[in-house]
Amino acid sequence: MIDNTVAWVTRHGDAKLQLAYNLSAAFKFSKSVLQKLLAALNECNEWGQVFLLDALAGYTPSDSREAEVIIERVTPRLQHVNSAVVLSAVKGIMKFLEKVSEADTERSLSTKMTPPLLTLLSTEPEIQYVALRNINLIVQKRPSILNEIKVFFCKYNDPICVKMDKLEITIRLVSEVNIEQVLLEFKEYATEVNVEFVRRSTKMNYIAQEAINVIILANVQNVFLGMEMYCLVECLLIEMVREVFPG
Repeated sequence: MIDNTVAWVTRHGDAKLQLAYNLSAAFKFSKSVLQKLLAALNECNEWGQVFLLDALAGYTPSDSREAEVIIERVTPRLQHVNSAVVLSAVKGIMKFLEKVSEADTERSLSTKMTPPLLTLLSTEPEIQYVALRNINLIVQKRPSILNEIKVFFCKYNDPICVKMDKLEITIRLVSEVNIEQVLLEFKEYATEVNVEFVRRSTKMNYIAQEAINVIILANVQNVFLGMEMYCLVECLLIEMVREVFPG
């Protein structure tokens, strides 16, 4: 049955894949099924790849080595011209990284997502918006993947929905290193014509200043309190962002 399903997916790229996607939740992946799905990635059209990548994301690797192998097989999809394929690959890689035990290996594998995600920020606004929604989730879990904060500064011709997401991501990436350029950027936003954007950027300016005070406090107190202080800092920043972006 699995062989027939994989063969069908490799031949079709239309809306019928949604039916197969809904059915995929019923399958319990074995290692043999996993290998068939990975092999089928090379035979599918772009929408078939999206389906298979989303299905693969439902698989839980048995150990760190298996997770690394899957990531290596999925990584080439990060270079695909179809943004949906790229984002589905990112989704799977993010999950599989949780199983990678070696810190250096995890860091090396995670940085491979950076260039394709940044490339999506240079596409049309609709794709940018979807990419930013995904990036917002990524930086909450792995901020080091996208720590070049300037790429999230708003352009004058960005749609308002794109600007709002860039604002939220920017504040999540605030640090002692970039605080000055962030504050200068937020001052520029005060001249925008959109009232809601100005209101939020003004609040963000305040949050950024408060964030750096908290970070400095954490650096001082960390000597005595260990990682508990950093957990407190993260919680405080999350609450600050929620005040500006409720829901």
